[in-house]
Amino acid sequence: MLELGETSVAFEPETLQNGQSGNVTQNFFDDVNLKICTVRNNGSLGITAKSLAVNDVISARTKDRGPPGLMKLSPNGKLAILQRQVNSVDIVLLEKTDGATAIEFNVPTKSRDMILSVDWISNNQILFVTKQSLELFGLNEDKRTAKVLRTSNVSASWSIYYAKSSLVVVATGSNCTTLQPFLAQHGQFTRLKNFDVEFGTPSNENLLEKDVTVTSLYGKICVMVLRYSVRGATTTDLLIYELPADLNTAAKMKYSLTLGCSGGFGIHVIDNLIVVHHQGIAKSMIFDVALSPNRPTHSPLITVSIRPSPVCQPPPALYVPLWSMFQPDIVVDPVAGMMYQLTICCNRAHEEIHEKAMLIEFLIHRTGQKQLVLDTLLTSLKAKELRLRQIRKLFDLIVEKFSLSAGVHSNGPESSKPQLQPIPVQHLRIEQREMQSSIFIPLMEDPSTDSKFVADVMLQYLRSLHRWSVPVEAYFLELVVEALAQSGEMAKLHQLVTYRVISDSKPLAFLLLSYEARCPSLFQSGVDILARQKACDEIVEVLLERGHVIDAMRYLDTQQIEANSLKLLDAAKQQDRIVQYAVLTHIINRKSKGEFILV
Repeated sequence: MLELGETSVAFEPETLQNGQSGNVTQNFFDDVNLKICTVRNNGSLGITAKSLAVNDVISARTKDRGPPGLMKLSPNGKLAILQRQVNSVDIVLLEKTDGATAIEFNVPTKSRDMILSVDWISNNQILFVTKQSLELFGLNEDKRTAKVLRTSNVSASWSIYYAKSSLVVVATGSNCTTLQPFLAQHGQFTRLKNFDVEFGTPSNENLLEKDVTVTSLYGKICVMVLRYSVRGATTTDLLIYELPADLNTAAKMKYSLTLGCSGGFGIHVIDNLIVVHHQGIAKSMIFDVALSPNRPTHSPLITVSIRPSPVCQPPPALYVPLWSMFQPDIVVDPVAGMMYQLTICCNRAHEEIHEKAMLIEFLIHRTGQKQLVLDTLLTSLKAKELRLRQIRKLFDLIVEKFSLSAGVHSNGPESSKPQLQPIPVQHLRIEQREMQSSIFIPLMEDPSTDSKFVADVMLQYLRSLHRWSVPVEAYFLELVVEALAQSGEMAKLHQLVTYRVISDSKPLAFLLLSYEARCPSLFQSGVDILARQKACDEIVEVLLERGHVIDAMRYLDTQQIEANSLKLLDAAKQQDRIVQYAVLTHIINRKSKGEFILV
């Protein structure tokens, strides 16, 4: 189910200086732009940045000013940071040269303290994290200068930057267990509430940066921390702390994911699935917290081994000790000189998840799996592998996702207030017409499917639409009526109409009238709907077509409507002489009052 290498890119492996060529190659991963950056001979032989996208390559040359400790590109790819000194960085203008090499300028920290990390906030802003402060600099590319915009004092041991929200999480405290989040937005810092995390090791050890991951999970910013058992340093679980939208509220632990093994771990968050890789057992554990959102403790939903993608030749080595993993789905093999993308093959989920209701719910939460959801749901319904309560839950989820998707597309003005900005959830959007064409009509046309079961399934979907206040389309109502009629569930149909579970409409009224022979009470229900729709002419036509001429005349009298005398007379011709006499007398009496038209 996990596949590595469907998309990949090769880069030059790292080499140390040797006596023959004297060349040195260094590689750095830019975790914001998802590019592998290669620096050859300190930049004198060139710097290159590659992503997994085809032909996405940035190249330049710089002067040799010493070996860099890191390289990071600006969001637009026009500038690069090279850190060659402990308290300053060089800004490289990749598209501007002074002949053979790119133009660059140096930016030192204001405090002259050692740099713990440096990141791009925007195309012209960088953020320094030092041991004593945060420093936000604005860059002027034309003047090749930098200006301090903001500083904030904080005692830091290490930090993690989450670019989507311009969020930096700083580790403080004696054991680095107090995490202090900051937002670097709109040219200023916003200090969020700090929070303490558990990581389970003895008091003389510190929480390490490698054991902490900041990610977006189902529309929430989360901090994930590997917690170790004090005895024997056995990893017991992965704690997930959720940062609330209210910036004045501290993060709280939301979930605990049980791992149950020790050793080296790597973590990815792909399509809101938490994938924990264990190098020792060469297995990967997949967690989906959405399947039980109110449960604090979760066990792996699936435990599988990564498979090499058939399109990647030669096949990649798997679970090698030197793998480096980056969010959301990047695996870098520095020895092989390859960067791979890890993908989740949802079309093979049925091989690992055998309980059908859970399988379909899992697929509903995935991005871009509409057709797979519909196909799996139809197959399960035809095989009667789902109970009615499970069908109800799945339909509730489908309609809920449809309702939520309607609000995602509204692009309001960007707020000037600092706020957390998680990755928006792409809710599965299945229209009613798609449910009809892909689920309900095939069920009705399948001769092996019980008609009462089909009717019950459609009623469950109707119930879900009402629960989430989604307007029911007329064509689906016709299908419901037809399914109930085919299954002989006339009593249910009559109740739906009587209690107005089915919305009134003229097409529905005429459909009910057509089932009068099977259930006489539906005739009156159809007429009542027409009356509520104020369709007086249609009511008269219905009564006359069925030979209820006297009833039609009475209805005209009660509604005080001008009657068409020719229609009444034509209808009376089909009746006995008593009815004909009554109609004629009635017409003469009302004609004298000028209430009839002779058209």
